[in-house]
Amino acid sequence: MPRKILFLLLFPLGIFAQDRIELLLTKGDSLVKKNQRQQAVQVYQEALVLAKQPGNDERLLSVFKKIGVGEYGQKHYIEAERYFQEGLRIDSTSKTAADIFYNLSLVKRKRNQLDSVLPYLEKSMAIYSRSEQDAATYNAYLSAGIIYKNRQLFDVALEYLLKAEEGFTKLKDQKKLASVANTIGNVQNRLRNFENALKSYSRALKMAAEVKDTLRMGLYSLGKGSAYRNLGRLDSAMLSYKKALNSLPQKEKEYGIAQQNIAEMLKEKRAFREAERYYLQSIELKNRLNETSSLLYSYNGLTDLYLEQGRTENAKDYLNLSINLIPKVKDNFILLDYYRNRVRYHEANLDFKRAYSFQNLYSELFEQIYDIQKTDLVQLMQTRYEYQKKANENLQLSLANQNNLLLIEKQKNDLQRKNGFLVLLFLLLAGLGIGYYLFRQRQKVQYQYDRIEKLEAIYRGQETIKKRIARDLHDIITTNFDGLRLKILSLVRADNIEELSTGIAQDLSNINQQIRQVSHRLSPLEMHVKERPFSEIIKSQLTEFQLYRKIFVTLENSLPEVLNELGFEAQNHLYSILLEALNNIAKHAKATEVEVSFGLDKKENVHVTITDNGIGIDDTDTPGIGLMNIRQRAELLGGKSTIEKVSGGTRVQIDFPLKT
Repeated sequence: MPRKILFLLLFPLGIFAQDRIELLLTKGDSLVKKNQRQQAVQVYQEALVLAKQPGNDERLLSVFKKIGVGEYGQKHYIEAERYFQEGLRIDSTSKTAADIFYNLSLVKRKRNQLDSVLPYLEKSMAIYSRSEQDAATYNAYLSAGIIYKNRQLFDVALEYLLKAEEGFTKLKDQKKLASVANTIGNVQNRLRNFENALKSYSRALKMAAEVKDTLRMGLYSLGKGSAYRNLGRLDSAMLSYKKALNSLPQKEKEYGIAQQNIAEMLKEKRAFREAERYYLQSIELKNRLNETSSLLYSYNGLTDLYLEQGRTENAKDYLNLSINLIPKVKDNFILLDYYRNRVRYHEANLDFKRAYSFQNLYSELFEQIYDIQKTDLVQLMQTRYEYQKKANENLQLSLANQNNLLLIEKQKNDLQRKNGFLVLLFLLLAGLGIGYYLFRQRQKVQYQYDRIEKLEAIYRGQETIKKRIARDLHDIITTNFDGLRLKILSLVRADNIEELSTGIAQDLSNINQQIRQVSHRLSPLEMHVKERPFSEIIKSQLTEFQLYRKIFVTLENSLPEVLNELGFEAQNHLYSILLEALNNIAKHAKATEVEVSFGLDKKENVHVTITDNGIGIDDTDTPGIGLMNIRQRAELLGGKSTIEKVSGGTRVQIDFPLKT
């Protein structure tokens, strides 16, 4: 009887506590909407005390999330992470847990703990994919797209951005749809699909205009201007940048960026006076906002403009202003522009010694950025300095000889005509000598500039290759090794150890194959060609493909012996084409068989055909990097490529002359 009485007494108190928690949460949410986050957190803390009762886990998890979000909004990232982690100790599988995982990825990003961003983000995405979709889910998809874009995982970024677009379309949220379209435009811009980027930016602008969001109209106009500029449509780019100025608040840093872009384009058109005005306005704004890196970028642009006009004193002023910013800047490319302007300034003032010292700084930084030895780069300034020194010595010698001839003329009047002829002859020879020397020095200077341009082209190409290899390695490490680590950790608690062990072995095999592919891209042929004939290398690769990919390979005829007589460069192109074709089949075709044939016609043209029985290529698809690589290498061989869908699969046909 006493227990029943106690229950009857406590039951109303429990109901009262639940109602009190609900009231506090509603009050806290109202304060958040008013941007009074500190007061909201205090109210949530009161709810937390009441929610810490047995059997109240779901409500407690929600309170932890709200407190964490409130602390995050106040930039208290350590406190926010602590409350989020407390919530995950209660539950790590629900929709609310997905929200917490997503918020933790944002906290890690703010705390610059970038290695932890993707794991938390991927956990949240996994839960969202099997939960009921709502506005919070679509916001997470949008944020994931932005994070993956910043990590250069563009395919994954587009996947989540399209999910966000589909969700916000259902909700008819034009503002969010505009943000999604703008981010897709940024991805397409990074992928150099400038026409597609332009379409996405235009959609974003249209939707922002419909909701009268002038701030975002300005931001999206900046993106549209960059797409136009990359397409070489400078007038359209200029118009977009000016639209950005009309929409952006004059106190925002993006306003200064728009001014900077307009100034750069005016400088390209040699409209120096207008360009100078926009540079100065951009600098004034960035000074007020204390945007150090961006400010130095504007200083460099304005200095370059003054040097183009020969206004060295004005250039000197901004070079001196730049000195105080140099220690605060971490962007080496901005420093490169600064050093380049220093070289040009001292050259214009004939101070070749200082120009030479800054050229050395430029060269050292250039080598640090691109990681390539450049022993000839610093010779230019040294050559010009030595030339100036010798020219001065020749001039002094010529003056001394003229004085001596005048003395001789006074002392020996009878030899006046003869000495006059000798003086004229000497001056003529000296002039010819100096002229020839100047001509040779100019040739050397031009040769050095040509070498620098070629090196820069090589470095840009190598940087592109590095980015692709880095992306591949990142995909292998992040995607495969994280999954492998989790499987290994689960062995301790698993009942099906044998099945998991088999899966781990298969994963290791897949990782091994992917690493081999990256290795092939680094040097597809060089490590094999010295060991055996080229035809044997091809056969070995086909056998290896069949073994690892479980796709049956038929070599329809014997390989022509002339393949072994090709130069290394031609063999390397042909081998790379074969690797790209096989890689595309393995990744996309869903094929079970591949037929490969090599032939040589009477005109000594080589014909290579690779046919699979897969799902076939879609003619409407945009060609990827692999197909573009095949076409470009076929052109380098002096031939052509045909990639088409055939009955029961895809056929890749390469034709090129044996002698190019």
